[in-house]
Amino acid sequence: MRLHSLLRWTTLVLAVTPLVSCGPAPYDRPETTGLKGEDLFKHAEYLCLEQRWDEAIPMLKAFLVENPSHAGAHFYLGRCFMLSPEPWLAIAEGEFQTALHFFIESGRKLPIQRFNAPSYFEMMCHIETGKIYYEQVAKLIELRGDSPSSIRELIGKFQTATEEAKKAAPDAPEVAQMEERLDELKQIELSLPQHRDSKTYSI
Repeated sequence: MRLHSLLRWTTLVLAVTPLVSCGPAPYDRPETTGLKGEDLFKHAEYLCLEQRWDEAIPMLKAFLVENPSHAGAHFYLGRCFMLSPEPWLAIAEGEFQTALHFFIESGRKLPIQRFNAPSYFEMMCHIETGKIYYEQVAKLIELRGDSPSSIRELIGKFQTATEEAKKAAPDAPEVAQMEERLDELKQIELSLPQHRDSKTYSI
């Protein structure tokens, strides 16, 4: 697979907002004055659906002060850090993992009512995490300055995320797309030099 194909899919997969397509249509913009509890969460969710990531971050943080184990808020916060104009991918990865942790701890109770099932939320936690690994692989290939071992490690993480997403929702089209991307990454992995410290490779 050509490098530009990898980078193009990365751009598309990070820009797409699957939250808009699942569940009921977005609700009208709520009032913001003195919001607390679930009203604060709903407004933060509204901002996420509007892709106003930087505005949603402080609201989600404020909500999490009082509701630290809310898996849905951690999930949205992960998307904010991943998709903001200046992304923080390491923080986003941590938020998705935290969301998954609290989701499982709650007995897999659905934390975002717009999603159609708990299994969909679980799948999306793994898929969003996988997107981070995919973008990191694309950036390393574009820079061509990092050890191939780092790329192999990220491809391994992407494979794990894909496998876990498939366990949660085997028949979801999003999982099929992840599997296609994994096949492409495996082809890239085959083109990497075998020596761990080699700095030159071709895609």
